Amino acid sequence: MSIQFKYAVPACALIFFASISGLSLAASNNVEESIRKEMESWQTVKVREKESLALRTVFSCTFYTAKPHTSYPDGTTMSGGGVLFYENGRVIKSLFRPSAFASSNDEPMPELRACLNENFLITNPEEAGVLAEALEKLFAQNSSFPEDAEIKRFQNGWVIINDEFFGKRQGYIITTNSEGAILRVGYSVNIDGY
Repeated sequence: MSIQFKYAVPACALIFFASISGLSLAASNNVEESIRKEMESWQTVKVREKESLALRTVFSCTFYTAKPHTSYPDGTTMSGGGVLFYENGRVIKSLFRPSAFASSNDEPMPELRACLNENFLITNPEEAGVLAEALEKLFAQNSSFPEDAEIKRFQNGWVIINDEFFGKRQGYIITTNSEGAILRVGYSVNIDGY
């Protein structure tokens, strides 16, 4: 009998401490959940449609910016950076332009390509300029590029240079077929090779 008692006491102690630690873990999760819910109640998101003639000419998708706002209980407010979304009639998704720190010199942008109007062609610099204007409106940024986008023709399409980062010019690489239909849209963080 003493042998069973000898093992029962440590077993009961182990069960007791395990249940106490389980309670503190559960309490911790409840506190975290309560704090998360409280902070979420301070958040709102303002959504605004991006509009311009160039956007309507070039793209079939509708674009929106969503900007988070936080209103704190003490009356102060804060706004974060905006996020770009597109709606193509079937889905709504976020859309990002590759950053200056992208790993590739020619990052594909298939979502942007999928949003192009089927009848929009680039056969001359003026039409490439309309695309450049639409892209600037879409990805409005504080560009360090000193003037309007520079547009260049290359063998398989067009290059739209619209930014510079530490001396490296950046922009869009637009691949077209012989009729001017856009086959591919990419973004390069070092576009000087074109």
